[in-house]
Amino acid sequence: MALPQEDTVNVYLAEILSSHLGESSVVIPEEKVRRQGKRRKFDIKIEFKGIEFILEASYNEKDAEADAIRRLEEGLIDTVSIAVHYLPELFNNAQTPAQIKRVLIQNPLKLKVFTQGRDISGTLLEFLQQKREKKPRSIGGWIYLDVNEFGTFLESIVEFVVKEDVLEDLLKQVEEKVNTFVSAALAELENSKIKESFLKDLNKILFSPAKEEDIEVPEVPDEVLLSHAYISLLMASTLYESVSKKHGLRSLQVLLRKEEHPLLAMKEGFTEILKVDYENVFDVALGIVGVLFDLQSSNRVMATLEDLIEYVSKIVRNKALLRQDFIGHIYHKVTGDIATRKGYATFYTKAPIATFLANLALYSPNDAWENNWGDLITFKNFRVCDFACGSGTLLSATYSSLLSKYRKNSEEIFLDQFHKIMIENSIWGFDALEHAVQTASVVLSLHEPEIPLKKMNTYHIPVDESGSLGSLNLWNANSFLLPLKRRSIDKTSKETVWVPKFDFIIMNPPFSRTTAPGEEGSRPRIFDFVVSEEGFRRLWERYRETINNMENELLRRDSIRAIYNTYVGQGKVFLPQNVNPLNAGAALPFIILADRYLKPYGRMALVLPKTVIESSAFFLVRALISSGYELEYIVVSTEPGNYNFSYSTQLSEVLLVLKKLKKGEKPVKDTYIIKFLKQPKNNLEGLLMARTILDKLDGSPIKKAKALNSEAEVYKVSRKTIEDFVWNWSILTDLPPSLVEFISELLSGKIFGYNANLTRILDLDIEFRVTNPRKFRGANLKKYFEEDDGQFRILKRTGKNVMNKLGLDLSSTEKISPKSGESIRVFREYAGRLLIPEAVRFNSTPLVASFSETPILSSRAHMITLNTKDQEKALCAWINSTFAIAYLRALFTTVEGNFGHIYGWHIRTLPIPDLTNERIVKTLAQVFEKYKNKIWKPLPKQYESVINGEDNLRERYDVDILKAITDTPIDEESLEIDLLTLYVELLRIIQ
Repeated sequence: MALPQEDTVNVYLAEILSSHLGESSVVIPEEKVRRQGKRRKFDIKIEFKGIEFILEASYNEKDAEADAIRRLEEGLIDTVSIAVHYLPELFNNAQTPAQIKRVLIQNPLKLKVFTQGRDISGTLLEFLQQKREKKPRSIGGWIYLDVNEFGTFLESIVEFVVKEDVLEDLLKQVEEKVNTFVSAALAELENSKIKESFLKDLNKILFSPAKEEDIEVPEVPDEVLLSHAYISLLMASTLYESVSKKHGLRSLQVLLRKEEHPLLAMKEGFTEILKVDYENVFDVALGIVGVLFDLQSSNRVMATLEDLIEYVSKIVRNKALLRQDFIGHIYHKVTGDIATRKGYATFYTKAPIATFLANLALYSPNDAWENNWGDLITFKNFRVCDFACGSGTLLSATYSSLLSKYRKNSEEIFLDQFHKIMIENSIWGFDALEHAVQTASVVLSLHEPEIPLKKMNTYHIPVDESGSLGSLNLWNANSFLLPLKRRSIDKTSKETVWVPKFDFIIMNPPFSRTTAPGEEGSRPRIFDFVVSEEGFRRLWERYRETINNMENELLRRDSIRAIYNTYVGQGKVFLPQNVNPLNAGAALPFIILADRYLKPYGRMALVLPKTVIESSAFFLVRALISSGYELEYIVVSTEPGNYNFSYSTQLSEVLLVLKKLKKGEKPVKDTYIIKFLKQPKNNLEGLLMARTILDKLDGSPIKKAKALNSEAEVYKVSRKTIEDFVWNWSILTDLPPSLVEFISELLSGKIFGYNANLTRILDLDIEFRVTNPRKFRGANLKKYFEEDDGQFRILKRTGKNVMNKLGLDLSSTEKISPKSGESIRVFREYAGRLLIPEAVRFNSTPLVASFSETPILSSRAHMITLNTKDQEKALCAWINSTFAIAYLRALFTTVEGNFGHIYGWHIRTLPIPDLTNERIVKTLAQVFEKYKNKIWKPLPKQYESVINGEDNLRERYDVDILKAITDTPIDEESLEIDLLTLYVELLRIIQ
């Protein structure tokens, strides 16, 4: 008797699976697709908890396996495909629907699982056997599973794929190969006459952004140069092997056998492919090959390059792996690890975060994007840009997210046409480093490497001593000449490029500081790679001119000017020098540049230093966002030790998603705050977390979002709150909503409902001066004082062993003597008794202010001067209250986690008691005297001791502070509950 058609069995299997997986899942059989007139794409597709699975079924084992692998290679599925083998003998007598369903229900399904081009059935089975009480069985590499267990099986697959990252083994292999190459090359170069010139040539190709051949190059550790060289050749070879057959070119393996020399093989192959195109990719690679000829006498070095060619031939067989940004993972993991060890890290976005950010931004509702995402014309007209594209991680994540939109909405999938449109029309990338452009080009090309391309819109715009500012050149013109020089080839081509407006800009701009680090004779850090002073001067002047131009243009906008005038000026939150955008760092001009090139209702998705939402120098950016954008999401990480979203940095970072409005249109929508408790560790978790969060945006109170091992808190803040705190948004991210309410109440002059007679110090009619400690740091101190056993004192440290008493112990200070009468005048003018550290760690400092009975200078703490000693004692007592500490922790400028800076403007905006009220001053000064000699534990220990009932010093202090400033009777029992609640909430953010 004839077997039932496979398509028929697929339909009934889909029905059974649908009933077992529930309403939250979608199961689509291929037969349904064909009835709707669509082209066949799969046997069964399952959307289960936000993840797509494809099932390929057949009576033939090999056909089922081959089809499952092919679906991954074709890009029809990003995650998992499952081969299903129907045992023919089971279906011999099954002809009716009831009979077919009975076979499927009563007999185990025979399955194999594939992801990223690999069969993971064996290791998955071991995982399942450890995890589950009922052990699945396996015969011949196939897993046998009852259909009613299929939902649990899919959940286990996802958990396994996340836990056992299949890329990890490959990454370790590549890391070993890089280390072997670096070791061999260094051994050959040791004591060699060519070492200096060899490394200098590599440096020019990889890290010098300048065009001139005789330009001085920055110092880069030898291991970093060599690791980048190897990875660049690995990337170029991978792309070459992926496309060579398509263009009728011989593989590198064939060329190696012909030339018997790996460098000659690469040179011939890369030169031939350049005649087709791919200039951005093979230009740099050829330059590296040319330099490495100096090491051709080393058998060890040549052996590592022969091994590279052999290894690449294995990599390219797994097309599904190449689509997973495998090259990008290698680039960041291997070169990043080496660079970090050698202190030369370049910051690039973590791949899971890139996936999360791209999906969050592209899948969030946008009326202007209500396009037909199944139509290729939509993608042709949808333009994406990264003005600091680096290795292309963000652009690759965007490509994948847009491809997902296309797959979900298209009746027929034409991946070749989609790829050409994405690379030739839609995606644009710019970078100042040529090897970064090469990496980005490879990463994007490998999504569909066999598709011929006429062009790629990835461009190298140098930052060099001529005054070229890289992508920032685009501020002054949207067309420019790009000099593209092929290393080792006597040819230079120039191309005029018209840069369009974009629908979506995704970017992790450079964070370089524009302030000097403080050492004598130091200069701003932004152009560290520039060696000559003349070159630096030229670049710095051009940069200053660009920043001034940007500032002037923004302040001509009425909406921004209104915000500026509200917060900046004498007697206001900021002084003009506080908000000088020249001090903000390189991220600021890139954001303003992106604003110029973004279409109305387009989106920006940004990876930024956390200082953008809190530093006074970035105030102009916040004014721009607050006046002309819907600030849709602010994303931070509170995961201990993992506050960053980029590789190779410990800096705290933030993600912003913004939608641009038309000129004159006012923002009205609320903002979602997303706090990662555990960041996603791989791309699948990043994808699922974005989808999970989007499902929870219903305006309800704080919600937990969990996707596999990653967790986040999500809550909403009002548009009014965004506007009210435009001077510092970190309060909205660093504090739980309950503490945000507490700070808002504090700003209104109240504490737990009690009238606390609070105001800003600038609003009081008293003498008040804050002296920045930088005034007495390094050369500035030496200008006026000798560091010897003199008559004056200076405080040079403010750690936990210094800031542990309200009354400063003068043994923590050092003696200095004045050099002149002018020095005595300077001391008398600026020395202070009330000291507030400029840099503070809230997880270890006991206090945040200390008082000295005699005036002193400090190179580490702000010196505060008021009319009287008692006012200074009163302010010292207040600043060390939990009420003021919560405010300062919320608003201080974060460097990393609980470490950051307290600036003068933080102090000027701090709500304080009325220091013109004699009663309040007197009672607060009495509180100071009562506690001045107490030795305090670090802040977290203080709060833990109260919560655990061990020591109530902190609680007694805060009660005394509140009693001193309020004229309202206090219910101490109620106050105790309020304080304990406050301590618990505050402890969460300072531990």
